[in-house]
Amino acid sequence: MFNRVDMKNKTLETTAIVFLLLLAVFVPYIGSSHAISLVTTVPVGHGPRGVAVNVITKNVYVANTADNTVSVINGTTNKVTGIISVGKDPYGVAVNYVTNRVYVTNHLDNTTSVIDGTNNKVITTIHVGHGPEGVIVNRAHNRVYVANTPDNTVTVINGATNLAIATIPVGKNPSDVTAGIHTNRMYVTNTQSNTTSVINGSTNKVMFTIPVGHLPKGVNNTPPTNLNMICVANSLDGTASIINGTLEKVVKTVHVGHDPEAVGEDHRLNNFYVANAADNTVSVISGSSLTVISTIPVGHDPLGIVGNYIAHRVYVTNYLDNTVSVLH
Repeated sequence: MFNRVDMKNKTLETTAIVFLLLLAVFVPYIGSSHAISLVTTVPVGHGPRGVAVNVITKNVYVANTADNTVSVINGTTNKVTGIISVGKDPYGVAVNYVTNRVYVTNHLDNTTSVIDGTNNKVITTIHVGHGPEGVIVNRAHNRVYVANTPDNTVTVINGATNLAIATIPVGKNPSDVTAGIHTNRMYVTNTQSNTTSVINGSTNKVMFTIPVGHLPKGVNNTPPTNLNMICVANSLDGTASIINGTLEKVVKTVHVGHDPEAVGEDHRLNNFYVANAADNTVSVISGSSLTVISTIPVGHDPLGIVGNYIAHRVYVTNYLDNTVSVLH
């Protein structure tokens, strides 16, 4: 039986979903002609890496690997409003804006911290595989997927119970993972296999294994309304593999900067954003032409990136600068 808090949370979740559905219908598609540039730089903790954004609250969550903390940035003011202690060597971050939960992988603890976004406090810690790195939420099914690098597996967490419910074998040294919300397929980059595993969210089994470039790391995707494309950053090649999510094969290889590490996206602008660690830049790939249309200087050693498709802002973690670049 629901109590008052449960009912309030349920109302907030429903309101969030309705808001985004209305936004998708009534806000016009802008397209990749929208220019983007650096607007400010925000100091955070030491060794920032993973980053995620709640598109409803506009809060940005940054994993500070050397501090064992997460910095919370107010996306309106671009100021740090909170610091949350998590596990050892926090690496990846993911947000479920429907439930207002934040998931942080702790690389040296073999755990995932769950943060309540309403008060920015850790509510539980979940044991996963060894050396967890990338993490993503499939909010349509309230499932969380964690890439366990040395185990060559992905842990599946039930977001309602905060319990690990499955372990899926993938390729060698999985690094990052993204979720196709509409297709219920997850894409996992396997750095030592030079492949991307495609997981069926209904069966928790690998459906396809797609060859990509050398040392694939970051990955992100756009919904079927934007041609269902998945972008994989191949760090050794200086390229991005574009996978067609309907055909489940690479349809184009795009040259970006040196040592691309992470991929963000804004599907309303129809852009992918690739963080190039060795160049200290972000390459903007148009989802229409599948070419680089802009290169933006950021801080030193950018390792994480995320886009807010409502505010059309991009957040880039600069590992050596202890900062986050904000692009708009």
